[in-house]
Amino acid sequence: MIKNIVFDMGNVVLSYDPNYIIQHFTKDKDQQRLLVEAIFKSPEWLALDEGTLSKEDACAIMKARVDLQLKPLVKKVMDEWYLYLTPFKNIIELSKRLKEEGYTLYLLSNTSLSFYEYYENVEAFAYFKDFYISAKHLLMKPEPAIFKDFCKKMNLNPVECFFIDDSQDNINSAKSIGMQGICFNGNYDNAQMIYDAIKKCS
Repeated sequence: MIKNIVFDMGNVVLSYDPNYIIQHFTKDKDQQRLLVEAIFKSPEWLALDEGTLSKEDACAIMKARVDLQLKPLVKKVMDEWYLYLTPFKNIIELSKRLKEEGYTLYLLSNTSLSFYEYYENVEAFAYFKDFYISAKHLLMKPEPAIFKDFCKKMNLNPVECFFIDDSQDNINSAKSIGMQGICFNGNYDNAQMIYDAIKKCS
């Protein structure tokens, strides 16, 4: 019986699109391209999610990678990028509905410690019991170890958990330890598909 609903964050609860985010910092197309490459597609960005590099060190390395005129923008993006994570309204509604029906909601996300700077402003998270952040626990999806550690830390039985992620690899890994799940394919106008899948497993 499914008792716990576990959400990924990027492109499940919130829209994460570096190309959209960077438009808020410069209108110059070349600068946008360079900043996306230097920040969001960098090994340092991944290391932030892994919890193996501090924000300050990552920013210093990224700034060293760009021209002088872009250095202040790198700092600004690193400080403010999360302001442009767009919430999916239907996921807010779904979260509220699931909690009202007695399910316990959790977040399991590959993300940096910057999460703690903005999560209280995310409306959907008002319905969540707890949050498991990769950078805090030094584990990353899709490794099965992160799902095992999540269940251990939250004191959950994997067979009672339903996982929602935009990556099929992550869903497959969750299933390998006994969780159920669905790959949410971006049809954000119809979160009903998630609800139906949960009910089918409950």
